[in-house]
Amino acid sequence: MSVSFKPGDTFTLCDSATARSPSTGFLSILALPMNERDFFEDNVGRVLRYFANKVRIPADTNDLVQETFLRLFARVKRGDIDIENPATFLLGIAHFVLMEYWKTKGRNLEDPWSGNESVIQMGGAETSLSSVIMRKQVRGRVLDAMRHLSLNYQNVLELRYWHQLTYGEIGTILDQNVSTVGVWLRRAKKDLGKLLEELPISDDAAPFEPHLLEDWLNESGELDTKSGKPSESGESDDE
Repeated sequence: MSVSFKPGDTFTLCDSATARSPSTGFLSILALPMNERDFFEDNVGRVLRYFANKVRIPADTNDLVQETFLRLFARVKRGDIDIENPATFLLGIAHFVLMEYWKTKGRNLEDPWSGNESVIQMGGAETSLSSVIMRKQVRGRVLDAMRHLSLNYQNVLELRYWHQLTYGEIGTILDQNVSTVGVWLRRAKKDLGKLLEELPISDDAAPFEPHLLEDWLNESGELDTKSGKPSESGESDDE
């Protein structure tokens, strides 16, 4: 199944999933049927991770996560989709929601769907790397650098290393062929390495070394796997 979202696609929100928590304003899972509740609990961390480093300010993240699940449940209830890989399909919706978000929140220098501009160029706030502590931490340095990459490059890196997706799954989410995904991934790692060498760090922070790039990428996404490596897919990320 190929999942592709384009500008102009419309969705109808389902009534049963619209309750909000009085304390946080976030989607209340108690308002969901049990099967939707289980899916939400199993995948909310994945969706939070997708949005966390791609928004203008952190406070925008919860609304985007909420919108993503509402749209998924609405389409399932209408019965107009046959989902073979629910997690990948969910991230496809998240990608669509992100593009809509930047269409309204961004500086609109270019259509966000092109993916050519970075989060910083579109108006995203700089991270808190002004603090000495964050400038020493590998994770903070990688997160900061990734916000300076084009959105296409940031997407392929995060989907590969943080979500452990195959090239085919990434291509489905971004509506690109496998060859393009491979090219973007190689170029993204090259550009990220340059940024990690150039961005300021604290005086006592460990310098970036190119052979550590993949380890730093895995660490920055806090993967919940024993190996911390991308999933076994028979694909090589080497040049």
